[in-house]
Amino acid sequence: MGKIFSNIGLKIAALFLAMLLWFHATTDRIFVYDFELPLVLSGIPSDLILASEIPSKVKVKVRGKGKQLIKYFLSDKEGITLDVSKFRANEISYTIRPEVVTLPKDLSLEVAEVDSPKWIKIQLDYSLEKEIPVRSQIELIPQSGYVQLDSLKLKPEKVSISGPRTLVRKIGWVDTERKVLGSLSTSASGSIPLIIPEGFNLKLLPSKVEYTVGVEKLVTKEFSQVKIDLQNVPVRRKVKVQAESVSVIIQGVSQQVEKLDLDKIKVSLNLGRSTRQRRGKSAVQVELPQGVELVKVQPDSIEFTIE
Repeated sequence: MGKIFSNIGLKIAALFLAMLLWFHATTDRIFVYDFELPLVLSGIPSDLILASEIPSKVKVKVRGKGKQLIKYFLSDKEGITLDVSKFRANEISYTIRPEVVTLPKDLSLEVAEVDSPKWIKIQLDYSLEKEIPVRSQIELIPQSGYVQLDSLKLKPEKVSISGPRTLVRKIGWVDTERKVLGSLSTSASGSIPLIIPEGFNLKLLPSKVEYTVGVEKLVTKEFSQVKIDLQNVPVRRKVKVQAESVSVIIQGVSQQVEKLDLDKIKVSLNLGRSTRQRRGKSAVQVELPQGVELVKVQPDSIEFTIE
C-alpha cells in the first residue's frame, strides 16, 4: 500500500503532463463545428422599412484546428451582416454565401458551409405614418342605483401608426385592450394599453390612452298634483274625469332631478278612440325631459265619461 502512494507528487505531475500532451495532440487536429451567428441587416434606405421577419440567427459550419475553434467559441462573435443599401421596395431572395460570414483574422478558420437557412426572403416596403381613431373595448357596469353620466372619453381619440405602407393602408382603427369596470359607484379614470394590429414592424404612438367616465348615484323625486291635459276631446261634448291630476315619481342624477321644474313634466289623457263611448278608461301618458326616467305615476289610468 505504501508503494502506491510513494512519490505521489511525481506521479500527479506525470499524469498532468500526459493530459497536456493528449490535449495538445487532440486540439491540433482539424474539426468542423456548428456555430449559430446573429444575422443583421445594414444600410436600409431611409425611405424603406423591413416588412417581414427574418431569422435572427444563422447556423454555419466552421472548419479549423481544435485550439482555434475553442478560442472562437470563447470570443465575441461579429455575426453576419447583410448590406441592403442598394435594395428597393420589393421581396428579394438572398442566398447567404460563406464569404459574408466574418471570422477573426487572427484565427486560422474557414466557413465550411452555411447550414441553415441557406437563403432568406428580405421584404422591404415604403414607410408610412398616419392617424387612426381609437375604439374602446372597456365595458362599464355601474353599481345598482348608479348610472353612467355620459359616454366614456378617450384621450387622445386618435393615435399615430407607422410601418410598412402595404400594411398601414389597410388599418382603419386600433382597439384598446379589453377591460371590465364593474360595480362602479364613482367616476373612473386610468390608462389602458392599445392592441397593436397584426403585422410585422408596426408601431403605435402613444401605445396607451387615458380614459374617463362619470358615474353618479340615482335619486328619486315625487311631484304631486300634476295636472292632466285632455287630448282629442270631442267637439261640443263635455268630458268628466275621475281625477284631474296625478302624482309622478321620477328618477335620475341629482343635478338633473333637482333643477327639473313642474312645467317640464307633461301628463296627458288621450281620448282619441273613445269619442263614441259614454264611459271609458285610458292610460295616463307622461313625457319627461331627456336624462330622467319615470318610476311611477299614480293613478296610471283614469276613468272618464263623455256627455
